[in-house]
Amino acid sequence: MRFSAVIFDMDGVIIDSEPIWHEVESSFYEDHGGVYGPDILEKLIGTNAMTAASIIKESLDLDWDEQKIIDVRYKKLRQLYHEKLELIPGFEKLINQVRVSSIKCGLASGATDWMIDLVLDRFKLHDAFQYTLSADAVQNPKPAPDVYLATAKKLGIPPKHCVVIEDSPNGLWSAKAAGMKCIVTPNPVLAGYSDFSSADLIRPQLTDVTIRDIMGLL
Repeated sequence: MRFSAVIFDMDGVIIDSEPIWHEVESSFYEDHGGVYGPDILEKLIGTNAMTAASIIKESLDLDWDEQKIIDVRYKKLRQLYHEKLELIPGFEKLINQVRVSSIKCGLASGATDWMIDLVLDRFKLHDAFQYTLSADAVQNPKPAPDVYLATAKKLGIPPKHCVVIEDSPNGLWSAKAAGMKCIVTPNPVLAGYSDFSSADLIRPQLTDVTIRDIMGLL
């Protein structure tokens, strides 16, 4: 397993941020006469800030530019991250198992740099990953494979020897497009709504994922 890697998504996999995002997006949609449901969530989750803003602008027929949509939502998001953000149950146990293995470890997220930095600082995770990459660093967001391919390249591991842990359809499609194996712990809102059948392994939640699951796919 020396030449293999596990790559974590961040939101919904490492951090329990989806309830926070739901609060932010629901409030924004309500303020602008819309309804935030699974159909919108499925499009937004995993993608980058500008793509999400474009989706929101179109779905609400909003006469704002994308940057204003980002700024208004992220102001509230930053506040809630500081007030409410917690790690996903099971992450600390799993990352400790990875640390004592010979598997390399990366983080590849659709989040922006400041979000990743906040998470790494708040939970003291700088030493948990050999490499971290945000959507800011690649041209095409998930579901394109760019962020996972770039992370694998930096880790020095061929894509076919990488296992990704994801929670969203966009993330799953990104990992599979990169030629990687993917374990999905479905976002609770999307678990009965989205199609995760292309995943190599589905677990109800991260507490059910073990180092044996990861190694079994490598």
